[in-house]
Amino acid sequence: LAYSMTAVVEYVQALGRRAGSDAEGRALFEAGFAAIARQEEVLTNRLLDWLGARNDCRVIGDPGNSGNLRVPTISFRFAYVDPECFRMSTGVQVYLGISPPTRSAISMPPSFLKKRTRNWEI
Repeated sequence: LAYSMTAVVEYVQALGRRAGSDAEGRALFEAGFAAIARQEEVLTNRLLDWLGARNDCRVIGDPGNSGNLRVPTISFRFAYVDPECFRMSTGVQVYLGISPPTRSAISMPPSFLKKRTRNWEI
């Protein structure tokens, strides 16, 4: 991990140069992170707009992307849509979780959890 940090710094600085910064050192690194944040904001807004236009979807938490209230991780739930079917039809990576987690569900074997997929949030 420590060895790879050099490459991470170089990569983020390259993103800063690509975004038009002529700074050096830490300022270039910060410009790279600012470019990442702008891209995340574009993608987040695009997804939230699409989800918000649907009648069968509920965004968990703030449905907007104003200020610094949201990180680029969006939780949402479709009515009557299996998360695996959603992933296969859209190509969006789906992380499943039981909401709220219960001890009985966590201690059950995976086959039990698989049968409850429709109750999971995506």
